[in-house]
Amino acid sequence: PEGQYLLDEVNITSDTKTVEPSLFTSYIRQNPNAKWFNLVRVPMHIYNWSGKDSTNSFNRFLRKLGDAPVIYDASIMEKTQKEIEKTVRNMGYMRAKVHMDTKVKKNKMKVNYRIEAGRPYTIQHIAYNIDDANIYDFIEKDSTLSILKTGMPLDVIALDNERQRITKLLQNNGYYKFNKDFIVYQADTVRNT
Repeated sequence: PEGQYLLDEVNITSDTKTVEPSLFTSYIRQNPNAKWFNLVRVPMHIYNWSGKDSTNSFNRFLRKLGDAPVIYDASIMEKTQKEIEKTVRNMGYMRAKVHMDTKVKKNKMKVNYRIEAGRPYTIQHIAYNIDDANIYDFIEKDSTLSILKTGMPLDVIALDNERQRITKLLQNNGYYKFNKDFIVYQADTVRNT
């Protein structure tokens, strides 16, 4: 349609080697039509051959066989941008920014997401604040198996995995109703910034 563009290409680039663009391909909500041998969009062309008459059985067959053209939708692409940014921040890059650049050529749109991760926040010190002495002893004895180590990035997934590990440890030692929601992290990210 006039004023709209065929989504031609979507790329992700990063300024940091530790934040690999391939980690974020699953977050792309709108992908361009597939190309055969990186040359021709055969499934899209098959769909386009179907014509406008949807009552014709041959046209319906071609539409099922092919893929409808993917029209660029700015709102969907902005959601992708926010999801990528949130994920990079969850990896410990709290000041990360993701920029979306678009380029129009003829009636085709190319989109590039640029990740500016910056420096990651790292864990400098781990301290436990536990009121129950028995629970403190279990966690202290098992601290060598902790997922969290000083010097590692402040990764939300690692924090959650540690919560699950501690929960399982306590449940296996008689605290059957212990829930991972009882464990809370407090990070001092203001120090030395």
